[in-house]
Amino acid sequence: MGNLVVDGESKLLAAAIARYDKIRSNECLDPFDLDSRPTPQQEAILRDIGKIQSRWIVAGNRSGKSALGAREVAWVWEENHPFWKRPSNWGDEPLVIILASQTRMQLEEIMWHKVSGFVSASDYTLHKTGAQIQTVVHKNGNKLIFLSYQAEDQAKKKMQGFDAHYVWIDEMPGNANVIEELQSRIMVRGGIFLATFTPKVRNDQIRRLVDSSIEPYAKKYKLLMMDNPATPEKAKQAKLHELSTKSESFRKTVLEGEWCSGDESVYDFHEEHRANPPNYHRSWRHVLSVDPAMASKLGMTLWGEDPSSGVWYLIRSDYVSNITAPDDYVKAVERKVMGYNIVRRISDTEQWYIGAASKLGYSYIPIPEKSKRKNELIKNLQTALDRGEIKIPDWNTDLIDEFTTCQWSETVEGKIVGSQRFHLLDCCQYFVDLRPKSQAVDPSKTFADRMVASHEKRLAAESAMRHGGKFSRGRRKWDRRRA
Repeated sequence: MGNLVVDGESKLLAAAIARYDKIRSNECLDPFDLDSRPTPQQEAILRDIGKIQSRWIVAGNRSGKSALGAREVAWVWEENHPFWKRPSNWGDEPLVIILASQTRMQLEEIMWHKVSGFVSASDYTLHKTGAQIQTVVHKNGNKLIFLSYQAEDQAKKKMQGFDAHYVWIDEMPGNANVIEELQSRIMVRGGIFLATFTPKVRNDQIRRLVDSSIEPYAKKYKLLMMDNPATPEKAKQAKLHELSTKSESFRKTVLEGEWCSGDESVYDFHEEHRANPPNYHRSWRHVLSVDPAMASKLGMTLWGEDPSSGVWYLIRSDYVSNITAPDDYVKAVERKVMGYNIVRRISDTEQWYIGAASKLGYSYIPIPEKSKRKNELIKNLQTALDRGEIKIPDWNTDLIDEFTTCQWSETVEGKIVGSQRFHLLDCCQYFVDLRPKSQAVDPSKTFADRMVASHEKRLAAESAMRHGGKFSRGRRKWDRRRA
């Protein structure tokens, strides 16, 4: 009888301990440290779950951003969030929660590892394809879906098959289209979007998306590495020592989550380099610059000169592909620029294209000694941007993406990563190198002033023609009319 009492008391004690641990687990930030609690900055983000639809946590390394994301996902998944209840318009349908990251390793070994630490293994069921986790279903019916965007085109197609209540992105994708696709997954139900990342790679599209946040639709938050109480002081000091040899820009990115300025970027491309042409007309002088590549695709840019300022604007940038015959390449390009006043055509030294164009009546100037002058061409393009001699209008999205993603190799000196794909940038280099001299007029003069000046210039030229054969200072006079 005594043993039965002891056994009963042991079970009650074990159950009480389990309940106590569950309470502590529901309150902690780190499931492997039940005494951990959110910092005031982290708690402010967690409290905003029902107030801000899209929350951007742009933070330093080891700042607790992923721990915060996992903490909130576990609360929503189990529906025991201390600051949030499911909206009435969701009814009682099972929740669909998407976890998205760059790689499967990030998804399973970091995101899922942190989330699963908050939940008893008996409360959910894993569904795998091979060795990879695809979904995890809680006993309450709520489902976690794991999506990798490493292969972005394939990933976007997979994403389109879901309507979700909650999306968590951990680590910044290389393309803003991935973020926009994931945000669209929550549109139907007015769901919750959370992004946690350190912006180590420069991406101006994502930066603009985040920095344009307006409450209550979106809000940007910052977390600092040095504010994370979970990181030992010794580790913080070691990290500071490690970063001491890095650039100030990189240190601020790692420690504070500042946007990466792109220390390895080939071009320093900023908002000041972008502008749309004022009072544009097809009668402006235009220059067509082409980078032919039969093995991949042809890049083309069309530039127009503002006659009042001499600034050249990129009117059109485009790719031509899936064509085999040289003549057809030329014709495809010319169809895209039909109706523009083109005063010069520039090309790479590809003779197959220049020869085909010549046969069809189009004369191209080849870029001189391109292979020997690559760094010079890059430098001159950057200089033209910085001086405001050329401007890139907003609609040239493919080119802007090339400007912001073109990077020097970290392992091979002087090598551009994936250099063979930047055909539009090459076109820009060729244009800057061989553009015509400016024919801008003084914008302070009226149209009538310019007409009078043009008339006087013509009269002077005619007078010079009539008297141009006369010699002075006693020399023999000669009249062209006698010649």
